[in-house]
Amino acid sequence: TVMDAHYGNLGAMIDVMQTGAQWIGKIEYKGNEVLMPLVDATLEGIDTRSKILKTRMPEGLLEVYE
Repeated sequence: TVMDAHYGNLGAMIDVMQTGAQWIGKIEYKGNEVLMPLVDATLEGIDTRSKILKTRMPEGLLEVYE
């Protein structure tokens, strides 16, 4: 589960891909596929016991996909 500091529960991470420079996570949010960068600036932590990825999405990123 992806939990964002501002938006709350974004849903499940359905795929992870590596591009040339970084890793990209794919989630389905409000019926839309969203690609998010998995970099230090967006990752706040991982709770392996609860399987929760804590993020801080870049401002405006989710709105692009809506």
